[in-house]
Amino acid sequence: TLISVLGSYSRGGLVALSAMSAFYWLRSRAKISIAFSAILVIGLVLGFMPQKYFDRINSISDAKRDGSVQGRFDAWEVAWEVALHRPFGAGFDGPRQPEIWDKYLPAAQNRASHSIYFMVLGEHGFIGLSIYLWIIIGGWANFSRIRKLSFRNPDLLWAQDLNVALQASTVGFLVGGAALPIAYYDGFFLILTIGVVTRHLLEAGLNPKTAGGRPIVDEFRTQPVGSADNTDAGLLPAPS
Repeated sequence: TLISVLGSYSRGGLVALSAMSAFYWLRSRAKISIAFSAILVIGLVLGFMPQKYFDRINSISDAKRDGSVQGRFDAWEVAWEVALHRPFGAGFDGPRQPEIWDKYLPAAQNRASHSIYFMVLGEHGFIGLSIYLWIIIGGWANFSRIRKLSFRNPDLLWAQDLNVALQASTVGFLVGGAALPIAYYDGFFLILTIGVVTRHLLEAGLNPKTAGGRPIVDEFRTQPVGSADNTDAGLLPAPS
């Protein structure tokens, strides 16, 4: 992942990776070893990066030198104006359409809203943005519930590790998405879905009335569903 982010020269990707790494480090159980390894790996990788990479990263703080940064500001301004005049926004890809863009910022080149927040705001208005943020808040609430259910339970270390990964991925999406047009990226919604499923599994397994005192999964398949060998002999009992 580190090599992919650096190799793509993506400033948004670098910010997202930094946020994910910081969150994962804060939640890890081996902070010293992880910090040492991260410093070593980053130092080695950056040593092979060309000067133009550092020039591009440094352009984040200079909007006048980098036209793409100013273009983002223009798109955000248009998205804001559209939302003020249209409660439900301008629809998918609406704010960048010439007949809408030129109404609010005719002197600038129309661009996509490189931000998940302004993208949703311009396309679906404040109402749509509220729904979008509520989905995110609900997903994070699931993560908090998973952490509470699995806290200090040695049998649920898998849930603790999975939850940290889900939270770190969400942090990366929310931070990196502030400057990227990926509001409807299906991978993010899959992360939220995994959180919902994991929470329900834990709640069922920890509730005798729901699980009947039995493991959630009684058997594990050794053959794909629908295969010729998918018989009772192809099932193994759950580990004790």
